[in-house]
Formats: sequence, structure tokens, C-alpha cells
Amino acid sequence: MKDPYEVLGLNTDSPMSEVEATYRKLLKVFDPKSPGLSALWSKEEIEALRQEIEEAYRTIKLKRQEEKKKKGPAVNPQTPDVQKAEREAPLGYSLKEIRQKMGLSLQEVAEQIKVRPSILRAIEEGCLKDLPPWTYVKGFLRLYAKFLGLDPAEVVKAFEPLFQESRDKR
Repeated sequence: MKDPYEVLGLNTDSPMSEVEATYRKLLKVFDPKSPGLSALWSKEEIEALRQEIEEAYRTIKLKRQEEKKKKGPAVNPQTPDVQKAEREAPLGYSLKEIRQKMGLSLQEVAEQIKVRPSILRAIEEGCLKDLPPWTYVKGFLRLYAKFLGLDPAEVVKAFEPLFQESRDKR
């Protein structure tokens, strides 16, 4: 079978809502009752295309459901703890949220990028007073951002004012 994302003309990171909308749109386009299609394809070819679209959609849907089960329960943004974390450490919370959505534990990330879990935890939780000098933190942020697929320069740029502000309060 062809790559299901290729069949639907989507990227692998397309949200499920886009996958579903594209699936419905393609089925409409390849409706056997649609005038003009018979000039391009035979009934058998149209049916084969529709089956390929159906199979691609089912494959993506099942894969996404399995991935969701493996990741466990998602963080509920409505809980007071999450809201508090967003207020106190918006950038760190974002990094934590991305890590969790990737289904990774703090320990797994720490082992991969060779940064102590306590440092990553302090970054995520906004405990900036617990961090070493800025030169080191900047390096840790670059490693963490790159690992999460983010732009390291942007993460460092966003984090620096928060870090400096925490140092000024000392």
C-alpha cells in the first residue's frame, strides 16, 4: 500500500481534523455519480481510487488512536495546577507540554541530551533561582529546544528575559 499521507496529500503532522476534512473532500471529488469523472476514469478505476482513499484514512486513524493510547492521558489544561504552571513559567510549561505530547519522560530526555533531570525540571517549572549561570542555561536550552524540534535561538531569546528577571529579584 502507498503511504497513507501521500494518498490523501497531507503531511504526517497534519491534525486529525484536517485528515478527516481531506478524506471527506476526496470522497466527494471521486463520487461515481459526479459528471465528468467517467470521461477521465472507468468505474473500476474510480472505485479503486475510493478504496485507496478509504484505506489511507483508516490507516491514519488507527495509527493515531494507537499513538494516543501509548501516550496515556493528556494533560488537562483546565486543571488549577496546569493553569498555575502556565502563569508562573509559561515558557518552561510550553517545553514540558511539548515533551509530554511527544510521550517522553523527563528522564528519557535527560539521558538523550545529557543534561541532568533536575536542570530540565527547574527549566520546565520556572524555578530559575535553582539554575546555574546564564552561559550554562543557554546551552541547556539550546539542547532541549533542538531535541524538541524547536528553534534553539528563539527559545533562548524568549527565556533570557525571564532568567535575568529572576536574577534581579535576588
